[in-house]
Amino acid sequence: MRLSFDADRIPGYRAEERMEAVLRFRRMWSRYQRPDDVNQLLKQFPRVSIQDGLMLDYLSLGGKGASWIWPYARQAKVRQASGIPEPLASVPSDRLAGMRGSDQALSLEAESLYRFLEYEQSPLGLFEYAVFAQELWAVKSEAQAAEWLDLKPLFVKHRFDSILRTEARRIVRFSRPKTFDPTSRPAPGGGGEISFMVFQGGPWKRIYTLHLTVDPKGWVRMRAGDVLASLTA
Repeated sequence: MRLSFDADRIPGYRAEERMEAVLRFRRMWSRYQRPDDVNQLLKQFPRVSIQDGLMLDYLSLGGKGASWIWPYARQAKVRQASGIPEPLASVPSDRLAGMRGSDQALSLEAESLYRFLEYEQSPLGLFEYAVFAQELWAVKSEAQAAEWLDLKPLFVKHRFDSILRTEARRIVRFSRPKTFDPTSRPAPGGGGEISFMVFQGGPWKRIYTLHLTVDPKGWVRMRAGDVLASLTA
């Protein structure tokens, strides 16, 4: 994807507000049943919407301890079983599980989900959409979504400094950023890239820049960028 040269800054406090709403939802999502859970998640992102007359739903895949969901959009007035759209409905669930992450799966996601989602054409709108897409696939998919769920976004200075104070004795390499605000780089053909700092715990123990690239067809790819601080385990 060819991104525009200039990046727009998103005020860190605005990103922080949105992420705090997401974290509150994570703590209470188990109170909701299908499909209310994913539709309540969507409400946490005011700049992201689904086309009129549609709602979110999902298929539950995988076995015990490794379950995950495949979200899709369907008519709001039909029953769950009859609302699965084509071509998703014609693919056996065991085959769907094996397709995960493939080009074929991305095409199927775009056809059954992303083309029905819309977001405000603004830096904050792109940010909300990128984060929403990550959260949507992570809901009820903890065993398969640790790569995203284990990250702690650092949108404001005090979050960054708090990590440094807590982990001061373990820091082996450190570079203070010029800004803490997330950035948004729109692409001429649609989509774009959102970048912001995150703290990754576990065996990695590092602070780095995370890049979420939104494809014009709707899917979001995640990749790690520059490391700002490395910590010993």
